Amino acid sequence: MMIVPIFRRAREAAEAGTAPALQFTTAVIEQMKPWRVGACLSAFYAGDWGRVSPQQAQANEEAAQGGGRMLAVYPIVRGARALGRDEQLWITRSSDALVFQVMLGSEYLA
Repeated sequence: MMIVPIFRRAREAAEAGTAPALQFTTAVIEQMKPWRVGACLSAFYAGDWGRVSPQQAQANEEAAQGGGRMLAVYPIVRGARALGRDEQLWITRSSDALVFQVMLGSEYLA
């Protein structure tokens, strides 16, 4: 079985007895359709970072291989117009790969 590098460190931690956490904000739970959140998580798992800068995409690629913080941003409305932060779903991974957070862009605090 191939392990996607993004989750390799999380799996190693789980095997050592520390379970990674997947956290959803209340706004995501109340406002998002589960299938849409699942689609974004699947994209993240596959290494599709959504609408991040080229620099962030490169940082994510490096973090997937060697550890580090990750950020992915996905539109949650249709159309080509500029999106506000309430119209984006953000997924972050902590640098130790133990916490994955799913939130609206407006909830993100850098």
